[in-house]
Amino acid sequence: MNKQAGRITNLPKKKPHSRNSMIDFLTKHFRYSDYDRIDSSSYAVNIKIQEVNIGTVARTQCYEMIEVENYLDESGFMAQLQNFFSKQEYRYRIVLDGRSGGYAVLRRIFRKKTDHKSRCKFCQALNFDVATEKKNQCGMCNKPGRVNLISPVYENIFENGGMDTERDFEDWTLEALRKRVLLVWTFDLAVERACHSFVDWAMTHRVEERTIQIPQSIKISVPM
Repeated sequence: MNKQAGRITNLPKKKPHSRNSMIDFLTKHFRYSDYDRIDSSSYAVNIKIQEVNIGTVARTQCYEMIEVENYLDESGFMAQLQNFFSKQEYRYRIVLDGRSGGYAVLRRIFRKKTDHKSRCKFCQALNFDVATEKKNQCGMCNKPGRVNLISPVYENIFENGGMDTERDFEDWTLEALRKRVLLVWTFDLAVERACHSFVDWAMTHRVEERTIQIPQSIKISVPM
């Protein structure tokens, strides 16, 4: 897919609707494979600064702003990815992959209920034991603050394998194609919006170096 005017990424101007255009969209979509799992790939977007569709001035400014601590959070980039995750009801997530995080990759998630029974009200540490009046000490902070969970705790686990690795959609029903295109299009749009958030932030901020004092706990000797 060629770069589109007005788009930072390669997101097309219009979402495909016909059967042939949907198959073409999914088949030709950029994909990313882990180095150790070449045969397992998923839908992805190349978001490297040198590859996205921005001007020279913006590109230079973006390179400067990635020196800022937590620049993805500050710029609102990660908020866009988290918004996608929540709207997908935590079934699909966008992860940054590659040596420098230059690829946004669509990954499938499944939720697994853990065996935790209680949580510390002081440090929030989870515990596998039921808390009682006499047995409620936290194993993390050692305070008597464990309380039993009201609802189960779930952990999000990435599903092994890629997504549509075989890229054979000819036998898919029209409804299945529409659902997959909607997912991938929504993924592309979320990445596009995240990139816009970052570029907008980069163009309205500058890097300033400051020296900050970081509190540090040390052990000293005192008279007994």
